[in-house]
Amino acid sequence: MFLSPESLLQLLQRFIKNSSQVKQIHSLLIIGGNLLPNPNSSTFKWKPTLLYNTLIRAYLNIHLPHTTLLLFTHMLSHNIPPNPHTFPSLTKAAAAYTTPSLIAKPLYTQALKRGVLPDPFVQTSFIHLYAKSNCLSYAQKVFDEMPEPCLVSCNAMLDGFCKNGDMSSAVSFFESMPMRDVYSWTTIINGYSKKGCYETAIRFFQRCLRDCSVKANEATFVSVLSACVHSVTSGKQIHGSFRLRHKSV
Repeated sequence: MFLSPESLLQLLQRFIKNSSQVKQIHSLLIIGGNLLPNPNSSTFKWKPTLLYNTLIRAYLNIHLPHTTLLLFTHMLSHNIPPNPHTFPSLTKAAAAYTTPSLIAKPLYTQALKRGVLPDPFVQTSFIHLYAKSNCLSYAQKVFDEMPEPCLVSCNAMLDGFCKNGDMSSAVSFFESMPMRDVYSWTTIINGYSKKGCYETAIRFFQRCLRDCSVKANEATFVSVLSACVHSVTSGKQIHGSFRLRHKSV
């Protein structure tokens, strides 16, 4: 039975987390020549790109980052142009490797070459990847090149500082953020807790509770638990705050 590229795309989107279905649809796309540019189609410029993007995301969803990156090489070898939707999935696939730094820079070069780097979603994805690669200077460079970094981008940079143990830069960056959400507070609390600065983690948690614009969630409380082990009094206070929060919900 012949299925059009549009039908296969719909099936792929429907079964995007089903390993066997993804592989079967991928095979049908190859057999039908749908992953090659078709000069006879008025939409050939975007259709293969959309199919590749969806396949790349599908293989990432079924935990096959190597295939995700391999698809990108096939995409380039067939002269299928990537777009801003291509790179966030690729950076997540690269981050799954034990040495993501080996993949981060070539991917960044491709994003720059393809003219998609100014997209804020692409920039934020590279901040995450560089932070995971222990390349904070590169993450900072990408962040600094953003004309108007959003809260998500700021949180990505903050997360990078914290995960790399650079709490001095993390707190300086945190205090300079024009806006913070519960993720911002949880990240800084978790960073100090993992660094062994338990009292500081607890102080930031207490500041978070006083911030009327932010409501601590379960992740925030979990982040401060290890610090509480070293402070029984604070632990009792936090337990009381947790009970009060759930009582008011």
